[in-house]
Amino acid sequence: MESKQPDLGLMYGGLKVSAYVFPDSIPDAQDRGFFDPGTTRLSQHYLELSAYYRKAFEQYMLVTLRLDSIDQSIEGSGLGFAPWWDEKITLYAMSQYEKDTMLSLRHLYVKSPIHIERLNDGDLATLEGLYAENGPAVTQDALDFVARTYPELIRIYMGDIPIEEGAYANIDPGGACVNPDSLMIAFTDDDHNKGDEDSDNWKARYGYLKEYLPELQKELSEKLSVPVTLLIVERGVISYIVDSKTTWDPYAKYY
Repeated sequence: MESKQPDLGLMYGGLKVSAYVFPDSIPDAQDRGFFDPGTTRLSQHYLELSAYYRKAFEQYMLVTLRLDSIDQSIEGSGLGFAPWWDEKITLYAMSQYEKDTMLSLRHLYVKSPIHIERLNDGDLATLEGLYAENGPAVTQDALDFVARTYPELIRIYMGDIPIEEGAYANIDPGGACVNPDSLMIAFTDDDHNKGDEDSDNWKARYGYLKEYLPELQKELSEKLSVPVTLLIVERGVISYIVDSKTTWDPYAKYY
């Protein structure tokens, strides 16, 4: 029987609302009313706005990059890739981005964090208006809004300071670095991580992704106003990054 994608978030009117949202600057977020008065707890309204933006953002990327078609290609490879939400995988083994996604894809998800607190007052008011008028429904106006605003909201900062142009951001304790302006998309092979790195099946799947992703990354980058970075993630841990500014690959010895 085919496993079903689990409900991993609190659902509010069709939104998967995550409590794991971290503003760049807590004082700035407090000044703008994103916290419940007198607390360091993000308000429900802010969390719902953030979830609504992420839902529209993921829908925009699904349509613009044809993520469903890419997902189907991996499924059709015949190599036995397991979906990231396979019923054998526990919540504790998933990354927060896997838990928060609202797309029903089997083998990939958008990994970039989104910081709606970077919106200026006018754009924040627009987002609030879209949510108030449409509820969880993603309209064309919402997609157009995301297309205009997302590059600054996904950019990697050091605290509340943008990383200087030309520098790369370290996103993993192993030393892997990415372009801080890039959209990150993670591909998964979560069924292998049971000590079978020496198996021919795992080598074939991992080798397939390493050969497939670099060219795909070039194609996707041409469709957006920001570069795209593709990663392989296993059990919530990054194991490979296309064009990382390191030669870091923890599984190199296995293939």
